[in-house]
Amino acid sequence: MEVRPKTALIIFIIAFLFCAGSLIAKHLSFRTRAYDTGILGGVARHAAFQLSFYNDVENANYLGQHFSPALFLGGLLFYIWDNAAILSIYQNICVFLSIMLAFILAKKILKSNKWAILLSFIYAANYYLQNVNEGSYHTETLALPLFFCLFILMQNKRSVLRVIMIGLISILILSIKEDLPLALGAFGLWTIIFKKEKRTEGTIIAIIGFAGLYIIAAILIPHYANGSSMYANRYAEFGATAKEILNTALARPDKLLTVLFSPPIKLLHIFFLFLSFLLLPFAAPKAALMALPPIMMHSLSSYKSQYSFVGQYSIPAIPFLFYSSLYGWQKLTAFVDKPKYLKGVITINKVAKASIFIVIICATIPICRYGINYLKFSPKNYFYFVKNIKPLIPTDCRLLSPNHIQPQFLNLKYSGILFSRQSMASNPDYIILANDRIPTYWQKDDYLKFSMEQKNKCQIIYEDDKLAVLKTAAPK
Repeated sequence: MEVRPKTALIIFIIAFLFCAGSLIAKHLSFRTRAYDTGILGGVARHAAFQLSFYNDVENANYLGQHFSPALFLGGLLFYIWDNAAILSIYQNICVFLSIMLAFILAKKILKSNKWAILLSFIYAANYYLQNVNEGSYHTETLALPLFFCLFILMQNKRSVLRVIMIGLISILILSIKEDLPLALGAFGLWTIIFKKEKRTEGTIIAIIGFAGLYIIAAILIPHYANGSSMYANRYAEFGATAKEILNTALARPDKLLTVLFSPPIKLLHIFFLFLSFLLLPFAAPKAALMALPPIMMHSLSSYKSQYSFVGQYSIPAIPFLFYSSLYGWQKLTAFVDKPKYLKGVITINKVAKASIFIVIICATIPICRYGINYLKFSPKNYFYFVKNIKPLIPTDCRLLSPNHIQPQFLNLKYSGILFSRQSMASNPDYIILANDRIPTYWQKDDYLKFSMEQKNKCQIIYEDDKLAVLKTAAPK
């Protein structure tokens, strides 16, 4: 199997542009949502412009929900283009940068340009990775290139500079989201156990990871959330607070196993996650152990999206599954190349060609999803919206708008989501109503009644067949 690096580079560039354009088209077609692009976009913008992690949509400090100071980095991009679409571009850059780093890592471990290209292609076409990229913006995508940088540094000879870089990258990973410190600490522990020559680096990573996990989960999030975490209920079987959950998880391994396998569908979701890497991690069981902690962390949750690894919930596991896939391919190559077992019937080139065929078939699903964004792109509607509706809303006002409109308004004093009648408690100055659909979270009859009530009570300053802009008499 001959692989041309120039051809691979051209495919890489075309894929990057195709995906980036698709994500921009999706946003400009009003198909991104307040959850999560609007929330994270608003927080990121506040962080960069006002040094505040205020969550417009839920009227709270975002650090009390998820510990993500790294949102500040994405927020800086709003100085370049003050539009939430910039975050989709940023996410796409993180994903494709991780693909480049995956190739570098593969080349270091496999010592083959050909196999490095093949394995990085398997990574690039991975269903879970592309499901993350095509979905809403999530700051966790920054973790992908950072983990690969960490892996690459671990492959090099030790030096003071590399040890410092490993420490700094580990600290930066802590700032992305609270579900990453466990994966980081576990990787450090795995390194201490299985990589004797890298125990110093492993110790640094383990200390930063596990100490960060405790500080973030048990101290910082409860502090910003006024003593509680709104997501602790997903692990309610282990306790009511982060401290209780951590203590139970450490003291009751029997409970861990029970929750891990219940409901049994959780095991199927884990299998599919490994299958997306062609089951290669199973060929290197020792290396595959590094992927288990982040997988178990989400599998122990009672929240379906989390234990089924939908979207961003697969991110903590993806780098480790690829890392272990490299060792799996290494083992598979050594096994197939021994004629006394297979007598030349199966060659590694045949395995590689079969792998490419399988990956191409699997890649059709995300490719179609990207393509749909182009098919549904309607620039006319967006520019009409920008010209006729956005200028009606002052930047210093308080606005409520439907789920699909909210991400278009991140530069206001308050840009909340109109998800129920209770949303009006935020005393908005303006309301945007959808005339062409029933917005997310609303029942049809209730929304139609609410819409009519507001139109009768408020001043209608604009209306067409799609949207209505209302000015309220909100108290100051």
